[in-house]
Amino acid sequence: MSNQHNFSELYQAFLTEYDTQAMDNTWLALSQQFKQFWNERILSADPAPISDSDCDGIVRILDRNGKGNTKNSEAVAKAMVPQGAWRRMFNEFHANQKLGALVYRILTEAERDRKAQLIDELYTMNAGQRNNLTGPSGNTVGAFLAAYDPINNLSMISLNDRRAIIEFLNLPVPFDWDTASIGTRITATNALILEGVRAQGLQGSARTLTRFFYSPAIQALWKGQHTVKRTDKKVSVTVPTVPDDETEIVDDAG
Repeated sequence: MSNQHNFSELYQAFLTEYDTQAMDNTWLALSQQFKQFWNERILSADPAPISDSDCDGIVRILDRNGKGNTKNSEAVAKAMVPQGAWRRMFNEFHANQKLGALVYRILTEAERDRKAQLIDELYTMNAGQRNNLTGPSGNTVGAFLAAYDPINNLSMISLNDRRAIIEFLNLPVPFDWDTASIGTRITATNALILEGVRAQGLQGSARTLTRFFYSPAIQALWKGQHTVKRTDKKVSVTVPTVPDDETEIVDDAG
């Protein structure tokens, strides 16, 4: 945004209606629930399948559209993953310990470049599988990262939305978007946006900053229709405001 002063004023106005401490505390509790589920159910040596009810409690954290959520529920985002797909994914992680352990390593890795490499390994391992885990916009991996650490990982899980924000803020991108790996795009854009807005004086958790960008006054400034070039078919297509595989947090969501 060209007018940094006004941008800061908009953020201050947002904070008058958003209780950052209460929301961060809520998310720390939800994050702990997510971590406990991963350690006690997914990584468990017990071969029994994870029940739908156990899965659904975690889906409610990850996905605004999760079964049982209401307009007042806190969830990472609209991940656009069917309920049954989430359940099957968790049980696949549980049954395939190599896959489950790799996702857990992604969540726990603190070093950005190594995390990017692990995400790339996941996309390679999962190539060809139609299980909603490794889509091109990174929604599912982004949702897992935000649930695991909502303080440092944006709930803006769509790479398309992250790119729109980066362009809106005129942030220099230190990599080539078209040739960079999916792991680089996921990890680097998270850092780029957080560092960019904090350099403009906007402080707060990644969750708080995400909610700010999806607040009605701000979302109207950056989120609209985007024309993107399909590299596989040398044509331009118009992407709707909320594509089927993208995420949006509205003011009664999250």
